[in-house]
Amino acid sequence: MSNGKSLDVSRSLDFIKNMRETEFDNYKRVIERIKQRQKQLDEMIQNYAFSLLQQVNKRWTDTNETLTVYERKIQTKSKERRLADSNLAKLNSYIRPTETMLEFQEGSMCTISISDHFGSLKTAKCYKIELKKQHSFKTELSYINPICPIDDVTVLLGCAVDKTIDYAQLDSTFSNTKCFQKLDVCSMALLRSGELIFSSSDNETAVKLLTKDGSIEIFQDFEPLIPKGLYISNQNETFIGLREDTSTPFLINEFSTRQVRKLDHFGRTRRIYEFDAKKNKLFSVPSRISTDGSSIYVVDTIDNQHGRIVALDETGMVRWIYKGYELSEIRFCPNDITVTTRQIIILTDTFNDALHFISTDGSVLLYQTLTPFGIHLPCSVSMDFRERLWVGCSKNGLNKAQCHIFSIYQNGA
Repeated sequence: MSNGKSLDVSRSLDFIKNMRETEFDNYKRVIERIKQRQKQLDEMIQNYAFSLLQQVNKRWTDTNETLTVYERKIQTKSKERRLADSNLAKLNSYIRPTETMLEFQEGSMCTISISDHFGSLKTAKCYKIELKKQHSFKTELSYINPICPIDDVTVLLGCAVDKTIDYAQLDSTFSNTKCFQKLDVCSMALLRSGELIFSSSDNETAVKLLTKDGSIEIFQDFEPLIPKGLYISNQNETFIGLREDTSTPFLINEFSTRQVRKLDHFGRTRRIYEFDAKKNKLFSVPSRISTDGSSIYVVDTIDNQHGRIVALDETGMVRWIYKGYELSEIRFCPNDITVTTRQIIILTDTFNDALHFISTDGSVLLYQTLTPFGIHLPCSVSMDFRERLWVGCSKNGLNKAQCHIFSIYQNGA
């Protein structure tokens, strides 16, 4: 018993140590961002002031040149004794600069005006999140990953091992599942047209299109790269995780290609995310992707039992990296990700039987173990059109995979 208590104390102290290190890193990041913002505004103010000075200098140069011309005329005519008093008065009436000198009108220096341009400090929101299980149903699948909602009551459930996509329909009293299409699927996403795009786990180079009549076409070929994670944003942009064709996907070297591409609705590549600011590779295997409209969240699979979340801004700069909850007993193994309309990121942690709820700044809001719900090995998550959370699991022993639907109750403080 004493050994168990010592272990708990040690883990708690480690947790406090890690929290201190995390908060100190956050502190340094805030200080650095303030200094960087100050430098940016100093440069902008310097450039703007220089522009104003140039305008004033030009106005004075023009005015001075005009007055010099008049001055020379008067001096010349005076020497020639041809300038009568009446003519002098007439000439004086025309001695005017073409434009009067500019005036400087000072801008606002109030705190509100400065904070609008410089920025301000804010306290991160605290959320209370609760889950309530609404429904569960069994399938004939070995595992469920990915999940793709079709409408308010229908989702598609994929399983690469079984090489199938099942069709699951849920109403208030029962669920109905049946085979939708026999094909190998790694990741899938629904187009606005209602057609499905998917990547294969068989190392094919093309993202394929499943049309409404059941035929399969090439959506886009990325040869020689292999597509993995797929996501379609609310802006109708397609994000695709790619890696080179290799028998050792978790071995990274200088010749490896691991990237996320953003395509517009015409299928044109708009941006490639591959390296950080120091030219280091961002990803091992970008297996799942999601966005909240301003940031990109990538499930980076490091090996078969270990991964992390890499958060990027629109330009590709790393915002933060999430490596899991400190008190977890087993290494963090994220297999899927989704983002709610209130911008809460939800991750599966398969081997810890848990879900992670984190904020868009990478802070843990809730670490929810699913064993109290009788749920094990969660490997996929998705929010449907009614803001319900679907959780797909792997088979557990002799039992086939189950799917669970939750309501999320969330209050911001």
